[in-house]
Amino acid sequence: QPQSQEQQQQRRRQRIIVMSPDAPLALTETPSLDDVYVVGGLCDYKRIANATLDRAEAAGVEARRLPIEETLGPISINILTVNQTVEALCRAYLSGGDWGGA
Repeated sequence: QPQSQEQQQQRRRQRIIVMSPDAPLALTETPSLDDVYVVGGLCDYKRIANATLDRAEAAGVEARRLPIEETLGPISINILTVNQTVEALCRAYLSGGDWGGA
């Protein structure tokens, strides 16, 4: 079934964003319901540096990290579990982009 013009415009507005702790850019804006966030696409029992970032770049997909350092300052741990990452995205959305409260 062909898509309507409105459906086509909606698809163009959507971004696919891979959440990667290795991404150089932080997701500082309020998460959008129009975007698709890929969280935990590569999960393993040990951390493999740049794995999600490399996959995102190879696929031509935008990669962002949570703004942990921008919000909390320099800390030694910037990797969260899948659940923690999703919760932070949801809380930031619900608070209108208040990453400190997320």
